[in-house]
Amino acid sequence: ISIDMQNQTPKTITQQIISEYEKTVNMECIDKESCPALFLNDVLNWQIHVPKGKPIEKVREIRDQIKAKVMFFN
Repeated sequence: ISIDMQNQTPKTITQQIISEYEKTVNMECIDKESCPALFLNDVLNWQIHVPKGKPIEKVREIRDQIKAKVMFFN
């Protein structure tokens, strides 16, 4: 999908982020206490594991999952 993720890091979803972007995606957070943004209507919850620290095979699986979901919106 030609997006360089080398220097990207997870970010806290804030109301400002939600209002500035067309789509806001939550990848892994699953409970309301640690991730209240998960329960906002404007946030897509993909339940995809963050790839940091995972073996390369798992990172590739995660990349392919993300690619499939991103391509759905194009």
